[in-house]
Amino acid sequence: MDLDQLDLDLYATVFDVARIGICVIDEQGRFARVNPFFCELVRHRPEDLIGRHYAMCAPPGVVAVKEKFLEALFADSSKIPLEWGIRRSDGSIFDSLVSFRPIMRADGRRFAVVTFSDISESKRSQAEIEALNRDLEQRIAERTVELTQKLAELTAADDALRQSEERLQAALAEKTAILEHSVVGIGLLRNRRLEWCNRMLEEQLFGYPRGSLTGKNTAMLYPSREDYEALGAEAYPLLTQGRIYETRARMKRSDGSLFWCFISGRAIRPDDPAQGSIWVLTDITSRRKLEEDLRRALSEREAILQSSVMGIALVRNREYVWVNKHFESDMLGYQAGELVGRSVRHTYGSQEAYDELGPLINRQLVDTGFFQTEGRVRRKDGSTFWCLVSGCAIDRRDLNVGTIWTVVDLTRRKAAEAELVEALAREKELNELKSRFVSMTSHEFRTPLATILSSTELLADYGERLTERERADLIGGIKASVQRMTRMLEDILLIGRSEAGRLEFRPRRLDLRALCERIVDEACAAVRAQQQVLLTFEGTSAERVVDEELLQHILGNLLTNAIKYSTAESTIEVRVVCDGREILLEVEDHGMGIPVEDQARLFETFHRGRNVNHIAGAGLGLAIVRKSVELHGGRIAVRSVPREGSTFTVVIPEIGGGARA
Repeated sequence: MDLDQLDLDLYATVFDVARIGICVIDEQGRFARVNPFFCELVRHRPEDLIGRHYAMCAPPGVVAVKEKFLEALFADSSKIPLEWGIRRSDGSIFDSLVSFRPIMRADGRRFAVVTFSDISESKRSQAEIEALNRDLEQRIAERTVELTQKLAELTAADDALRQSEERLQAALAEKTAILEHSVVGIGLLRNRRLEWCNRMLEEQLFGYPRGSLTGKNTAMLYPSREDYEALGAEAYPLLTQGRIYETRARMKRSDGSLFWCFISGRAIRPDDPAQGSIWVLTDITSRRKLEEDLRRALSEREAILQSSVMGIALVRNREYVWVNKHFESDMLGYQAGELVGRSVRHTYGSQEAYDELGPLINRQLVDTGFFQTEGRVRRKDGSTFWCLVSGCAIDRRDLNVGTIWTVVDLTRRKAAEAELVEALAREKELNELKSRFVSMTSHEFRTPLATILSSTELLADYGERLTERERADLIGGIKASVQRMTRMLEDILLIGRSEAGRLEFRPRRLDLRALCERIVDEACAAVRAQQQVLLTFEGTSAERVVDEELLQHILGNLLTNAIKYSTAESTIEVRVVCDGREILLEVEDHGMGIPVEDQARLFETFHRGRNVNHIAGAGLGLAIVRKSVELHGGRIAVRSVPREGSTFTVVIPEIGGGARA
């Protein structure tokens, strides 16, 4: 077996055993060949597909534009989407990742090779992941509420404990009686020496033998001398004022281990420090650990929510209770914390939307616990943007508990959708333009080509029998036809450069009067005008900064049209006015005029009025005029009455600078 045959066998094997769908489509859109896996995907037999149009497996959106889609396929267009819904034999649709490549055989026949990969399972997995994410967000919200409630309970317990300690301190001050078996450590200090302490303080809190701390300086109970000095500097100024001193501090046991302690102190007689002070100590190590665990859990929750790529907010009674940074700052433009406590009205586009959506949202949250919509959200600066807004009730039986909202910016998706719509509109416009171009060229080129053909045939067949004048007339007709076709091609190329943004604007200082006179003379000579053309010029100075070529297009086309659409005995007036700030060009004729229904589309490419079909023209002149005026930054207007005439007015603003001619 030679190498070429081996390659062919290899390609055929790959085609048959590949686990991706492969099909070959001919120029008529029919299946030329399909591999087994493609048949498995669409649930058709090969004989059901071969020779049939590809639309039988295409989604409805592609079927609607199947011929345009086929053209784009063979043109290797980048606009063809990479994901399709493929239709099976039973009518069901599955998602597929598509690639294609047009090929041409040696005999000139074209085919397109299209491959398909089923991505339905991956999309279902993505949907499941999104559902899990939503469930996780809800669980985080519920856990946040639970932790917040626990913190409130701990705070209430802490307040109750402090009140209990205050009552105990008051009893000690009033009765000077110490309960030996108190559940808190109690000590009497004078000059920061321990005169007396109960068993709880000495044995259980600090781990010393009973009586060993009496008369000792309390510095031994602190982790360091610095801690000892710092607490004293804070506490004793308050004690001398009759105030209670409270703090949480780490203390040291007899074995050197540290524990967290809540310390409360009060002077027996604030005006007599020698009387000493009563101190109450409570081991809060376990409570401190619980607080740290809670704080750590809250910090982790905060980190998760703050680092989310979507906006998240907790709303209660239509007010923001908590928002993450991405929603508050990145999406809405508020400063950190600025949105908390504000009404959600600030993010609605209008008061009407706020009033209308409120009852609807609450009703759906009560019914299902969930609400979702796409809409515009307002930023701090008043601008709006498209978002996917999703809300979940913490407890749908009681919406006062609050709702968790997630906001996803859809700006890019909406822009992509708008771009796709715009692209489709541009394609439609381009197709219409192509149709008009084909119609124009087939009509406008037929007459000069017929003239050239008939003239050359007469010269070839009867050239020797024609007089010199007859031959000159025939040659002149050929030249005129060639010039007419050349002008049309030049106009088409000019429009093409303009549409592509390559039409250059090169202004310079010129003698406007002389330029306008030359343009009028050339236009009249080119069309052999029989009308009387009157040119008037008004202004203090004839020098102006303009683009010579573009001005020739403007005035030349307007004057040529006026001549073409006016009777031979009529008068055409051309007025040029320079008032220092702008240039006004006005061309007025008394010809056939323009129908009212055509005036709105007068400056469109290839558009001609319905009353001029008997007069030669390509429908390009006024489109060129408009482009030339726009490049000057000017404006153009038309007044026309059918069978009475038309007046075109062009205003070009003063252009500073420019090179002197």
